[in-house]
Amino acid sequence: MCGAVDLLEMFPADTKILQVSSDGEENSTPLGTPCHGDLYSGGAPFPSSSWQAMVLNFFVGKPVITQVDLFNSLPILLTTHAQDASDPEGILTTQARLSATTPSISTGLTPLEEFFTILTQSTGGQLNVIRDDAPLPVPGDLNGDRCVNHTDAILVARAFGPLVPPTTNGRYDLNLDGTVDFSDYQLQRKRITTTCGPDPYVPRAPLVCKGGKGIVIDSQSIEDGGVTIDARGSCEITIKNSLIVSGQNAITVVGKARITVDNSIIVGQNAVIVQHGGGVISAGNTVFHGKTSFEGSLQFIDRGGNVFE
Repeated sequence: MCGAVDLLEMFPADTKILQVSSDGEENSTPLGTPCHGDLYSGGAPFPSSSWQAMVLNFFVGKPVITQVDLFNSLPILLTTHAQDASDPEGILTTQARLSATTPSISTGLTPLEEFFTILTQSTGGQLNVIRDDAPLPVPGDLNGDRCVNHTDAILVARAFGPLVPPTTNGRYDLNLDGTVDFSDYQLQRKRITTTCGPDPYVPRAPLVCKGGKGIVIDSQSIEDGGVTIDARGSCEITIKNSLIVSGQNAITVVGKARITVDNSIIVGQNAVIVQHGGGVISAGNTVFHGKTSFEGSLQFIDRGGNVFE
């Protein structure tokens, strides 16, 4: 891993990602190579002479996001192996096997899980533990419920923004450009299936409301790279149980428009609300993700249960 970081530092890329796959077994690092240390089978804190401490110290200050897939982390007892079974790693001993896989009483993590957790969190990456007795991961399932639906896409939307370590949002940067944005959201939307039930949102086109119209958006989704809701004049818009995701401004209010929002998720890559004039926005139990820009005499009525990100 340390040798790979040395190689990555030679390239002038804006975002550098180290992908590590480990089978959960200890390996020996030759003397004289980067991060050589003692073979240590315990958990954190790691002795300064251990290979774990050597690696963690080596990664400090390096502009490299570390993503880790850790396989086969469950205890594997020697009694399950025949005496003449082959041993590719060359370390099938009681001490190495059982010490390396005993979970910590305080954290419930094995020593390797503790080590890789510290490494990924300190570098802005993500640890993915794949257990041998668990079903295979479902591609596109970001929340672990074995479904790929709008719930996963919403996680991407609510992570909109640049990746600044330490962060856990690297997993949502699907195109690996260093930023979670509408392009990543579009990629995640393409993964959505109906194997776990119907979509709770009915799609509709971006909305432009002018004059004194009254429009209701109920259990619908507006997902677009441009402005999703443009309210002008004295129109009235009611949004409930809906999803609004914009690659620009989610809601733009010009004039004295009135917007009522309940039980919805509103995300804007550029801004979640842009207001010019004397409009009214009344909200309850709604998530707003993105910047806000208010000019004029906007009246915002917070009826409780709202989350501003």
